[in-house]
Amino acid sequence: ATSDDDSEEALIPLSGSEDSDMVLNAGHGGGGAKEETVFMLEQYLDGPEVDVDVVVSEGEARYCEVVDNGPTAEPYFNETWGLCPSKLPHAQQRDLQAMAIDSLKACGFDAGVFHVELKVTSKGPRLIEINARMGGGQVRDTHLRVWGVDLVDETLLVTAGVPAHPPRAQQPLCALAYN
Repeated sequence: ATSDDDSEEALIPLSGSEDSDMVLNAGHGGGGAKEETVFMLEQYLDGPEVDVDVVVSEGEARYCEVVDNGPTAEPYFNETWGLCPSKLPHAQQRDLQAMAIDSLKACGFDAGVFHVELKVTSKGPRLIEINARMGGGQVRDTHLRVWGVDLVDETLLVTAGVPAHPPRAQQPLCALAYN
């Protein structure tokens, strides 16, 4: 695209929503590209990022906890720190948990351990990504120390077809911050 008008014409909505992601077809509009190149542009999402770790067994979420992330370092949006249990208001945590679980169900997942990343934006919670695996780094240790739930054990049980019922502590066993 060589002008604002060309840019607008080159953007193709992925869905009908005004907040939808857009695809830019760089070969559109005679911009000189010899081969068609497609870029996906994502909407900027304000607000803090969170992780929601979920154990799903027999089609139901058996464990679901929110971990706060520090402000992401731009321009690559890297996480800077984490805190568990979450300090977000309980109602906001419930909304995030519901979005994570609903997103997993919408994708057809009925068993597994998942690491779902969301943002708490000025327009409400927004899904960033679903990882169909346990989160990396300190995720296992965080849930084991704070809630008494071993996500490696839960992964093995669910993979073997054993119904999961993680023994989650009623109250946090400790508070854990990491960077």
